[in-house]
Amino acid sequence: MALRKGQAAIFDGITFLLLATFSATLIFTAVGTYGEQEDEVMRSSYVINYMQTVSKAFYHVDAQQLAGVCGEGGDKCEEIEVYADLAGKCVELEQYLPGISLSDLLKKDLADPGSPVLDDSYGGIEALGKTATRCAAKEFMKPFTSAGYDYVIEIVQPSSVALIGDAETGESAVIKTSTPIISNLPENAKENDYIEEKDGFVETSVCFNALNAGEKVFSVASPFKVTSKNSDGKIIENQLVLRVCMWPSRQQISSTLLRS
Repeated sequence: MALRKGQAAIFDGITFLLLATFSATLIFTAVGTYGEQEDEVMRSSYVINYMQTVSKAFYHVDAQQLAGVCGEGGDKCEEIEVYADLAGKCVELEQYLPGISLSDLLKKDLADPGSPVLDDSYGGIEALGKTATRCAAKEFMKPFTSAGYDYVIEIVQPSSVALIGDAETGESAVIKTSTPIISNLPENAKENDYIEEKDGFVETSVCFNALNAGEKVFSVASPFKVTSKNSDGKIIENQLVLRVCMWPSRQQISSTLLRS
């Protein structure tokens, strides 16, 4: 009888130790997972906060201040493949008077009679809105490009299609952008599959294409009202949206893996 009681006591003790160990493991796993999730949320909030600051900067930076982006004091654009075509272009922004902001110039570019087109032109007159935006993006997005992110800046017309895209057709109401687009996507990168050109213009959302392909896309959007005139001279207000999106670059990851 005493032997059976001793065996029962040992069994109870082992069972208690197993339960205690299992409970402790659950607690540490829950705490560890919560910590990782909290850390990821905090990192995401910092990223989104910076991207929102970039969107705000469009309204406050003078176009003239961007003339030195490809100058001797900074990165030389001709030495960077994705910005090579900007060499000698950013300096042209010196022609604009102080007080003309980047958003002013971009809106002028988008105020074409009829349908807005982002092509450095306003009804046949030079308006370097796209060039100024590309010069600004090169500087504003530098912390992310150096960290291995691809970015795209798009102008969206949300009145006709959902902001990020139409789930059924995959089409987005983005404003036509003459190539190269406002991005750091290299020509030979796999990510360029997200850029669909037609007659030299991008007419579908690159941000949506990247999201639909499973990329971890960070995106912020802000109102961007553009006033223009139609062919009859009537004033039209286009309630557009300026969208900045980015995701980890597969090109950068592949290069890092090859080096290691």
